[in-house]
Amino acid sequence: MAKPNLKLKTEKVQPAPVLKTWQKDALAVLFLYVLVLFLFSDYVLQNKVFTTGGDISASISNSRAAQSLIEKEGSMPLWFPYTFSGMPNFASGMYSDPAHIPIYKYQTYTNPMTYVNWAVNLAFFNRDNSWEVAIFFFAGLFMFLLARQLGFSPLISLVAAVAYMFCNFFVASVAAGHGGKVKTIAYIPLVVWSVFRFFKDRNILNWSVMGFIMGTFFLDPGHTQIIYYAFLMLGIYFLFLIIDQYKTDKAGLLKNGLGLATAMLVGLAFGAVNYFSLYVYSDVTMRAVPPALSESTAMAAGSGMTFDYITMWSFHPLEFITFFIPTFFGLESPYYWGWMTFTSSAFYFGLLPMVAAIVGIIYRRNMMTKFLFATSVFVLLISFGRFFEPFFQLMLSVLPFFSKFRVPSMILSIFAFTVSLLACYGLDYIFNPTAEEQKKRKTLEKIVLYLMAGFGLLLIIAILFKSGFSNTFSLLAEDDVKRYSAPQIAQLKQLRFDALSGGFVKFAIMLEIILSIIYFYLREKISYSIAMSVLLIVLVFDTLSLNKKILRPQARAGMTYEFQETETIRFLRSDTTHFRIFSLLEHAQSGSPAWTYYGLQSIGGYSPAKMRIYQDIIDFALYKGVDPQFPINMNVVNMLNVKYLIANGQLPQGKGFFLSKLDEANKTLIYENKNILPRAFFVKQIIVEADKSAIFGLLNSQSFNPAETVLLEKKPPVAIEPFDSSSAEIKEFTTDRIIVKTYVDKPSQLVLSEVYYPHGWKAFVDGLETEIYKSNYILRSVQVPPGEHIIEFRFEPSEFRLGIWVTTISFYSVMGIMIMSIASAVNKRRKEMHA
Repeated sequence: MAKPNLKLKTEKVQPAPVLKTWQKDALAVLFLYVLVLFLFSDYVLQNKVFTTGGDISASISNSRAAQSLIEKEGSMPLWFPYTFSGMPNFASGMYSDPAHIPIYKYQTYTNPMTYVNWAVNLAFFNRDNSWEVAIFFFAGLFMFLLARQLGFSPLISLVAAVAYMFCNFFVASVAAGHGGKVKTIAYIPLVVWSVFRFFKDRNILNWSVMGFIMGTFFLDPGHTQIIYYAFLMLGIYFLFLIIDQYKTDKAGLLKNGLGLATAMLVGLAFGAVNYFSLYVYSDVTMRAVPPALSESTAMAAGSGMTFDYITMWSFHPLEFITFFIPTFFGLESPYYWGWMTFTSSAFYFGLLPMVAAIVGIIYRRNMMTKFLFATSVFVLLISFGRFFEPFFQLMLSVLPFFSKFRVPSMILSIFAFTVSLLACYGLDYIFNPTAEEQKKRKTLEKIVLYLMAGFGLLLIIAILFKSGFSNTFSLLAEDDVKRYSAPQIAQLKQLRFDALSGGFVKFAIMLEIILSIIYFYLREKISYSIAMSVLLIVLVFDTLSLNKKILRPQARAGMTYEFQETETIRFLRSDTTHFRIFSLLEHAQSGSPAWTYYGLQSIGGYSPAKMRIYQDIIDFALYKGVDPQFPINMNVVNMLNVKYLIANGQLPQGKGFFLSKLDEANKTLIYENKNILPRAFFVKQIIVEADKSAIFGLLNSQSFNPAETVLLEKKPPVAIEPFDSSSAEIKEFTTDRIIVKTYVDKPSQLVLSEVYYPHGWKAFVDGLETEIYKSNYILRSVQVPPGEHIIEFRFEPSEFRLGIWVTTISFYSVMGIMIMSIASAVNKRRKEMHA
């Protein structure tokens, strides 16, 4: 059976080990656990939190609101009514909890991940942020397992593990509240481990293990962009495998390819409960659909986002130096003076891995190092984004779904993975060369000596003539001159230069130590154990000292501060009618999470993937009022059922506002909108208009009255007539079901002030399904014949229910195959023992 050419070396005669192999591995894993506890001691031992704002606040508020709905309605809501006037909950990732998903929840106790969760909570003291800390341990553990599988010693494998788990970007991401992203990154070595394991020994057990791990990869952490990058890397690996083995093992390649492809399908099936809904929703988001009006910048190929927006966090080629000197460009805003919009970290995972990787690339040339090097270069070129536009535009055109993602620099997560593994090959070349490689040792010895002398001289020059280099670099970001005064710029430049020069001195000293250890080992002055132990200590100090610098533990009490129940919130919650609010204290697309936390429906909010029609309303209508003193379009505000506007100053008179409450403690005023339109209402006139420019022209016109007229994008079959009498009373209102009792004396159009979403919402008139029309660009309406009727709206997305069944069936199928394979292997071993 063909095996990947993972590593070529000859065995050397070694003295009897003091510790057995499994004992060394166990100690290495314990070492990783202790390192994680040390770095995150404030969070584990003192129960502090990473951050009290941003995505963490949004997650807390969404979870609290969804849990309240679950308690009230008895099931997980599929529609989320509190943000942007309503969004598909599960599909958009606002909130999801398998424990509340029908059928799917019953696999909880049969899923090994349930017991992993228990172990994590136990190992990390049952803290609320146990998983946020544990993901670093798992990142290191999985990388260690992968390196050991590739044949590297425990100490060399530990280098890869420490480098990967403590990549500065990963730590900063969790500190900023992006734990899901890092959890996905942590799984990558395990996924690759399972693939290599299957390629090495193709059997049903290894296939089922690979399928289960891929399924968990898709379902558990679920950061789609990182998952995409991981499988892009596996695709490159398989391409190299084809090139390497096509002539010698075509049958084996075919079996490997089929096994990998089916395991990936199993992984997708595991994640169907998430990805079916996400895929359907993605077609209506701002990431897929271009803006309504042509005044926007040209879109990137195949995307609903502009090229500038997609490439906003591109990695400038000159920032490659931060792989060696992380503070060269300031590391964190406002000290950062590189080319990104802002940042709080560097993709730095230690100087030792970079040095060792270079050795591996140059001296240890096999299929694996070529694959790792090629992948490193490939992802580096993608990360350049707008700074290497022709290549990035090519990727947008060639790679499927690639245009759905932004932040090109995020792909450097794969760079951290590939270089960490390349470092193993470099260190293995130094410390465990083959007989052929042994002949080249003198060359490497001379190079190391020359480098020591060269960088030693640079270090002396840098220390003695530090001030002379202060004007060598601009030390200014693009907008610094506009943002800061002259004295502030002078101070910033000094702080930035201090970070740069200090970083270089640290780099030079650590490089001298690393090169010295390698040199003394090559000269046989120190043993392998001493050399590797010192190098490992240097790496630990290097990564932990930087990460300690960016971690700023905060008291847990700070998490609840912004969710304190104010007079404003108490007043709004006392109103039990159906209404929305519009806070003028912040922009609509960056709304306070406090409104969601207390179950207040708002026309604002936060989501990285809003529906395009809603983003268009914000961009081209909501803030397009004709009064320059109050540029709010009240047509939009009224039709979105906004009863209260929250402001920090007086609103203009004569627009239908009435001051209802003054919150003196928070200096906010609550105005009631007397022109509010109810949640359901009849109109007397239809205007059919498909041109988006014309639609927004009408919405922004003073002559347009949404209480009388509705804009439809297609002509309904029955013409409506101006009614003399009508009523629309909401009899039942839940997140996924709305019942309206109506009466109208003429054929009419009932407008529901709920966001139009084409996937899953159904409408029924007296039990008979009827068409839902996209109305006023963003709302829903249905045709209603004369007389009394019961109108029912139900949210029943078929992709969600299909996803549940696919996930459940695939999960139990793979688990069944795995259990039967293990039982068969155990039974076979018993027979062999008794034979």
